[in-house]
Amino acid sequence: MHTSHPNVLELIAVDIDPQTGTFSMISELMVNGNIMEYIRAREANRIRLVRYFCL
Repeated sequence: MHTSHPNVLELIAVDIDPQTGTFSMISELMVNGNIMEYIRAREANRIRLVRYFCL
C-alpha cells in the first residue's frame, strides 16, 4: 500500500541497532530540520501535533 500527503514525509528506511534495540527512521531532508529541532525551536506541543496529523 502506498499513500501520500503534502504534509507527511515519505519514510525511506528504518535502521535498528541489534545491540541496543534503538532505531532510526530515515526520510528526505527538510528545510526546518528534524522533528526534535522543529519542536524545540517552536516550543511546540507534541500532543497537539500528533492529534493534528492523525485527524
